[in-house]
Amino acid sequence: MTRTRRHAVAGLARAAAAAALCAACWACSRNDEAAPMNERVFEQSRSVASDVLSVSVHVSSTGITVADRLTVLFEARRADGVAPQWPGELRDLAEGAPFGVAEPNAASGELPAPAPWTVVAVRRQTVAPGHELLALTLEPYLAGDKSIPALRFGDGRGSVQTEPIAVHVASVAEGETDGGAVGAARDPLAAIENLGPMLPPTAIDTPLWRRPLAVVVGVGAAALLALGLGGAWAVRRVMHRSPTPDAVFRRTMQQIRERAGAPDADPALAVEQTLSALRTYLVARRLLAPGATGPELAGALRSLGRAGLLGGDAAHLADLLGTIEAARFGPGGAPSAELAASIIDLACRVATADDRSRTSAGAARESGGVA
Repeated sequence: MTRTRRHAVAGLARAAAAAALCAACWACSRNDEAAPMNERVFEQSRSVASDVLSVSVHVSSTGITVADRLTVLFEARRADGVAPQWPGELRDLAEGAPFGVAEPNAASGELPAPAPWTVVAVRRQTVAPGHELLALTLEPYLAGDKSIPALRFGDGRGSVQTEPIAVHVASVAEGETDGGAVGAARDPLAAIENLGPMLPPTAIDTPLWRRPLAVVVGVGAAALLALGLGGAWAVRRVMHRSPTPDAVFRRTMQQIRERAGAPDADPALAVEQTLSALRTYLVARRLLAPGATGPELAGALRSLGRAGLLGGDAAHLADLLGTIEAARFGPGGAPSAELAASIIDLACRVATADDRSRTSAGAARESGGVA
């Protein structure tokens, strides 16, 4: 009993080892079959190409018998790496499906003739992005002259159409009589010596405007152009911006102060220029009416000083203006250099006080709005 059990265990071990060896051999055969189909030798090869798409059709033999099978390899390749668009006749093809264009029946009233081929096996393979293979194993339906039909790949301007490839299918009796031609057709490898190399797909160059470097350079140039135009517009806007009344008054008073400090300066001219600049500033600030006289200017300064707009120096400047008006018609004549310097300093302080009062009012409005 024990001996019988040992023989059974040993038999199971041998069976398991044989199964593992068979599985390894089957896997090796599968790996060998996984090699690209375009490495096989075909009797007939046709290629068509456009600027983007290249299609090749390879047929194992152009002469077989009804007992043989035909291998057809379709190879589609796009230069841009996008998946090729297969025609509808090949896209949904499955095992057992008919293939090819049926020949019309000569006799009327009969049913349409069946397709010339029946699909035995379908194999699809992606070699690289944009490079795909489709291998078909076909069986002929009847003897006669048949063909692999013309097919259109893609659509639009970049589409291509293959040419039909004629295949003669002989009967078994005809194949035994003419053993030379048909016998060679049964075994495609028997005609290797008479076959040339497989036609390679047409080389397709990617257009320059679709290359990554050209795209990067184009985008960078467009960005630099946009930045240059934006910078030129900003500079032009700053250059043509109108100066504020405060800036004009400060620049004018700086020039007047520099000229009044010269040894040969005229105090009367410095006073007139100062009063003219002050009038222009107050008119631009809408604190004085255009064309105001000296007494009107003095009255406006006193009113604005009491309102707190021009500070406490406004009233002092108004008194000096009255002194100048009295001296103009008195025996003293023109104002002195000390009086001219005082008027210049007071005018600058009045404008500074006006600027501070506006800044304080704006800050008060903002704090009041936040509150």
